[in-house]
Amino acid sequence: MFGRITGVDPGLGQLVSLYGIDPDGSDLVQILDCETERPRFSRDGRQLAFSIVMTNGSWQIATSTPDGSGLRVIPTSAPGWADTLDWSADGSWFVYSFAPDPCVPGRDPCVLRDDYTEHLWRMNVDGSDQRPLGNPDTFDWEPRISPDGREVVFDRWSNGDGDAKVVMIRDLVTGAERAVTSGSSKPEHPEWSPDGRWIIYNTQLAADGAPMERVERVPADDPTAKPTVLFGDKTHHGYKPTYSPDGSRIAFGCDRRLCSMNADGSHVVVLYEEPGVEINHFAWGVVRSGG
Repeated sequence: MFGRITGVDPGLGQLVSLYGIDPDGSDLVQILDCETERPRFSRDGRQLAFSIVMTNGSWQIATSTPDGSGLRVIPTSAPGWADTLDWSADGSWFVYSFAPDPCVPGRDPCVLRDDYTEHLWRMNVDGSDQRPLGNPDTFDWEPRISPDGREVVFDRWSNGDGDAKVVMIRDLVTGAERAVTSGSSKPEHPEWSPDGRWIIYNTQLAADGAPMERVERVPADDPTAKPTVLFGDKTHHGYKPTYSPDGSRIAFGCDRRLCSMNADGSHVVVLYEEPGVEINHFAWGVVRSGG
């Protein structure tokens, strides 16, 4: 699944409509034509969750079946942005980032407040038990729960201007945190491998500070390990990587297209491209026999 970018809001960022495509690049179909972001499949592949733009300008969490039917909005307890969500390992709750008051009052379109931050929250899939998860004094965003359900990986931003400083892992029971990358390359969009051994992400900067989006991989349990570059350089950009459910392939954005590659970075294939349109916001669902 991927998003076709239909516009960019000054405050909200990328707005996408969702499309589905088979892993071999065939059978393209539009799933939803509303303004959404960051789709995530439940672990069993039976449900899709994402953030959706409401008429009041807020982001709320919504779910549907993988074909887009049964759309259901799950309002958060306060206006604002609920975004970059993920399913718990057992499918009973969501983790997400939340900004209760992101915009300067009276500014339309949204202009971000100087003190704008987002923090990690959780809630049950029915919308109950909404509460903070993690450090309320840090800017934390884009959480992803580990396959065993014990930890969450996320971006910790250095400030409110959208710069990711470091990728962090938090133990959901003890609250202990550890960094898995340095901040020199401004890493973003972390993702677990299905076996929990690896974290993949994309960089924003090269060592010399030049813009460079490339897909890298690091061990989840060794913050001293040197990252392995899977795709990308100063000419060819890779971003928002996501594993296939069996961990053998990675889907990602490559120069405004949808690509896939083996988990070691080999055999890069372009699955979909559309002239003049950026393809972004990727998710890989479970292939289920019998529809």
